[in-house]
Amino acid sequence: MVGRKAFTMAASLISSLTAFGHSVACIGASLAHSAVLVISAILNFAITLVESVIQLGRSAGTLLVEMFQSILGFIVANSAAIAIIGTVYYVYTRRRQRGVTVTDTVKKMR
Repeated sequence: MVGRKAFTMAASLISSLTAFGHSVACIGASLAHSAVLVISAILNFAITLVESVIQLGRSAGTLLVEMFQSILGFIVANSAAIAIIGTVYYVYTRRRQRGVTVTDTVKKMR
């Protein structure tokens, strides 16, 4: 009976060590999996951050271009209006100085 008890104890010890090894391997695999997930999350965060910064730059550029176009359009439109009004005023005052009135010009056209 002593031999059988020793055999059972040895099998029990080997079985316990095997279970312990399996548990350690599972813990190691879980830690490795967790590390991979953390690295993946950090990389995804970095990629998203870079994409967001690029999108912010594009949006700011678009804003500046649109604002410049609208300001430039406003300036050009007002400059054109001032040029037209100035030209009409110049022609009108030159004709007034020469004594030519608008009615005289209309009569010549007919």
